[in-house]
Amino acid sequence: MKLSLNVYGTHVLEKIINNIDYQYLNNIFLFVEDNFLLLSNNCNGICIVKKIIFIENQIKNENFDKLKNLFIIHAQNLIQNPFGNYALQFVFKIWDKNDCFEIMKKFYDKILFYSIQKFSSNVIERCIEISDDFSNYYFNFIINNKNSINYLLINNYGNYVIQTLIKKFEIFDKNKFYKLKNILKENIIIINDIKLYNKWKNYLFT
Repeated sequence: MKLSLNVYGTHVLEKIINNIDYQYLNNIFLFVEDNFLLLSNNCNGICIVKKIIFIENQIKNENFDKLKNLFIIHAQNLIQNPFGNYALQFVFKIWDKNDCFEIMKKFYDKILFYSIQKFSSNVIERCIEISDDFSNYYFNFIINNKNSINYLLINNYGNYVIQTLIKKFEIFDKNKFYKLKNILKENIIIINDIKLYNKWKNYLFT
């Protein structure tokens, strides 16, 4: 624990993890499993968690399943943490899409809230980029809750989320792209920031 949470000690522990046979790694895995949330939400501890994530993703045994379950259980805590959100983004980068989607579904109930927060909005953007299912869910959420567009457009973080969503559909689903584009056209008038308003205007009307 002292090594994991120390700015210098974490590098020593990383070296150990990198240079021991997998059969001897289980004690460190058990430590990470028992202290998962504490380590993931710590600026130094997350380095150890990411090392374990990377190794277990290559082995894909019962430890990987335990890790996935930990992410599912703690997803809503991690997404709002300044360090924990990087743990989520890391697994979304290296895990199979099906494994990631089980975690992403934990964000459905508060998808708008997470989209307008500093740390969680980055995770929502990654979800949109890598998951068609997540993107389609977000699209349907907006269609059924059209006022949500206003929250996204006037929020510094939500604005990037809606940009990510419409740019994805522009490439992969023209029908959804045009529907979302029309909704945005109807609502950009609420944007007070002139530069941001002109940016959207140029994108939507040209």
